[in-house]
Amino acid sequence: MHVNLDPSHIDRHATVAAGVVGDATVVAEAMIALLKEAEHQPSSFRTADLEKKLQEYQSQGNVTGRGLQDIALALFNMKEFIYLK
Repeated sequence: MHVNLDPSHIDRHATVAAGVVGDATVVAEAMIALLKEAEHQPSSFRTADLEKKLQEYQSQGNVTGRGLQDIALALFNMKEFIYLK
């Protein structure tokens, strides 16, 4: 999935299965709401290594130079809603 405010950037450098035009934070929040509504049951992280890398990434900061939330961090923050035990 590729989320970008500029539709011409979607699928530009890599083929994607799904493109969404919009702000990454808004799209992530909408996805979280839909997953909650669907009562999605999480499967947890694929690997402990991935979880560790995401936690390290989060500690580097959460805002791009333009004041927008970084997409990787937005997706990481989704775990708070998706991966409830």
